[in-house]
Amino acid sequence: MTTKFLRITTATIPMGIVAVVLSTGSQTAIGADYATRVIEFRPAPGQFMNLEITTDPSGVLGPVAGAGSEPATDGIVSLGAFGGYIVLGFDRPIVNDPQHPYGVDFTIIGNAISTGTASESCEPGAVQVMKDLNGNGIPDDGPWLELAGSDYWLSTTRHGLSLTYTDPAYNNAHAVNWEASDGTTGAVLPTSAHTQSYFPDPFLFPDIETDGYTFSGTCIRGSLDKRNPSGIKFHRAPAFGYADAHGTPGGFDGTRPHNPYYADENGQVTDGFDISWAVDAEGNHVELDQIDFIRIYTAGADNAGWLGEWSTEIDGVVLSEPDPDYQPSDYYLHYIATPQAEIALGSTLQLEGMLFKNGRPVQDGTPRFHVTDESIGTITPDGLFTPAKTGRTTVSFSRIDGVPAGETEISVVSLTGVVFDINGKASALAQTDCIVGEKLFLKAESTTNHAEIFPDEKGNRYTADTYNWYNSNPTVGTIDRFGTFTALAEGTTVITAESRTNPSLYAETKVTVKRIPAVTLNRTSMEITDATPAGNWRASTLFKTTNRSSVTITSATACNGKFPFELKGNRIVYDCNHSTESFDDILDLEILHYGVPHSFSLPVTFTRNGSYLPLTPADTNAHPGNYTLYTPSGLLLKQSPSPIDTTTLSPGLYILRTPTAVTKLSIP
Repeated sequence: MTTKFLRITTATIPMGIVAVVLSTGSQTAIGADYATRVIEFRPAPGQFMNLEITTDPSGVLGPVAGAGSEPATDGIVSLGAFGGYIVLGFDRPIVNDPQHPYGVDFTIIGNAISTGTASESCEPGAVQVMKDLNGNGIPDDGPWLELAGSDYWLSTTRHGLSLTYTDPAYNNAHAVNWEASDGTTGAVLPTSAHTQSYFPDPFLFPDIETDGYTFSGTCIRGSLDKRNPSGIKFHRAPAFGYADAHGTPGGFDGTRPHNPYYADENGQVTDGFDISWAVDAEGNHVELDQIDFIRIYTAGADNAGWLGEWSTEIDGVVLSEPDPDYQPSDYYLHYIATPQAEIALGSTLQLEGMLFKNGRPVQDGTPRFHVTDESIGTITPDGLFTPAKTGRTTVSFSRIDGVPAGETEISVVSLTGVVFDINGKASALAQTDCIVGEKLFLKAESTTNHAEIFPDEKGNRYTADTYNWYNSNPTVGTIDRFGTFTALAEGTTVITAESRTNPSLYAETKVTVKRIPAVTLNRTSMEITDATPAGNWRASTLFKTTNRSSVTITSATACNGKFPFELKGNRIVYDCNHSTESFDDILDLEILHYGVPHSFSLPVTFTRNGSYLPLTPADTNAHPGNYTLYTPSGLLLKQSPSPIDTTTLSPGLYILRTPTAVTKLSIP
C-alpha cells in the first residue's frame, strides 16, 4: 500500500512511558507499514547506556532504510543487557493473515551481520505481542504473549527469569553486577570503547530504581563463540523467532517478507515473525487474529569480551503486505541446538534436536542423531556427545525424510590451563582490588590446545568449563559458585578457580579490599553569571573521590533562600534568569557515599555582569523603532514600529520601551 511519511520528533526522557509526538504534512498517513509510536522504553545497563542510542528511542519509528519507497527514519536503538525492552505501537492492527508469505506478519530489522545462512554477528532479542482488547490504545489487556522462537523450547532456556542489576555507583565505566531469580550471579563488564557509566543516569531516566533495577523474561543460552578473544562472534544464531538474529540484505522490502526458516529462491533468512507462534506463560499456543502492540527485549545474559555485553539493537519494524497470489504451504525445519562451539576431552555435550512445522515443534517421525567421524566422538540416541580425541566432526539431526537434516560442527579440544580475565588482560596469576561492601565478578576462563589442532585458526579460549572456587581468607570476603566476590573487610585474600573438567588446572587472583575512599568538595565555591544563568551540576561536578566513585545527593537547602534550584536526578538544576540582583548563598548538601552519610556546605554566588537600564522615558529619536526590547544589561533584542508580542518570549527578565513608558517584564 502507499502511505505518507510521518516526520517523527521526540522531546522526552525515555524511561517509563515515553511521549512521542507525531506530525504530518497536510494529510494524515493511513495504514503505515511501520511502527508509529514508542509506548515504553526501558533499557537495561550496558555499554551504550546514557548515549543517544539509548536516550532517543524514536530511531525505531518510521520506514526502515531499503524497505519500500518511503523516506527512511535514521537511527538505531540499543536495549542493553538481558531484559531491556521497547514497546511499540502502530496506526493499524497487525493482522495474522494467511496471505502473508511464509506466514510472516511483520519483520524486525536489527544490525546483525549474516554470512551465508549463519549469523556471525548477532544479539538475539525475544518478541512479545498483545491485542488491544479494550481499544484504549495502550497495552493493558492482560499478560504479554511470547512469539516462541526456536530456542524457546530448549532445556537450556530459563523461563520466567528475573534479573536484578545493582548500581555500582561510579562516574565512569564499571562492572554492573546482577543476581537472577534462580540464584545465578554475574555482571555486565565494561569495555575500553565506552567509558561513561553503564548504569542509567537518574537525570536522563528519572524513574530508574537505583537500588535494584529488575527485568524479567525468557533467557536463552545462545552460543557465543569466544575461542578467539579478538574475534568473538556467535557460533550459530537461533534458527528463527528472534530480533537482531539475522542480517538484512540490501534492498530488502520487508512488506514482502523472506522465509524466516531457511534460505530459498527469495534470498537469505531474515527476522520475520508469525503471530501464530504466540504462547502463554505455560508455553501453550494462543490463537490470535491480530495484534496491536509489540514488545522486544534482549533475550540473553552474556559478555562478548571487547565487544561488550549481549545487547539487542533495533532499527525498525516492517509490516507485511498480503499477497493475493500466495498459496499457503507447510514449512518444515530440522534444528539442532548448539550451546557451544567446542567440547573439551573429559566432558560431554548434550545436544538437542527438534522438528518444526511452520514454527511450531512437532513429534513426527523418529529422532536420529548422526556423527560423521566417530573417531572424534560418539553420540547417543538422545543426543549426548562424548568426545574421543581432538579434532573436528559434524553432528546432524533429523526426524523425517524429505527435509534436510539439521547440522552443526563440533571441535574437540583438550584443556591446557585456567586464566582470570581482569580488565581485558588474561593471566593465571592476576590481581585486582575493590572497596569494602562491593561485589566483584571474577571472570574465569579455561585455555585449550586449539591452535595446535587447527593451526590456521586463532583461538585458545574455552568458556564452557565450570569451576570449584577457593578463598584463602574468608574474613576479607566471600566467593559464590559463579565467581562473584563480596568484599567484607579490609585486607587481602587469594581466590582460586579450579577447573571441574580437569582439576589439575587452576588460576589464582589476589584480591585487595580497600577502605571506603574519602569524598570531598570538588571546588570551594560555585559561581554563576548572567552569561549562563541556568544549568545543572552533576554530583561528579560537585564532589570528587580518589576512585571516581559517585555520590548520591539526598537533600539540598539554600540557607539564604536566594539560590533558585531543585534537586533532580542527582543533579542541582538551577535557573537564575529571574534573579534581578547579584546574591550570595550557601548550599547545604547531604550525601551518601558507599552508604555512609556526609554533610557539606557549598558557597554559591550569582553576579550580574551589567546594571539594569535606567527606567526613563523612551528616546524615540535614538531608537528608530517606537517599541524596543532589551536585556537588563542593555542588549537590544527587538525593535518594531508596532507593539511587540511578549507572549512569545522565553522565560526571563526584560526591559520594554514604548513611546510612553519603560517597563520591566518578568516572563515566568
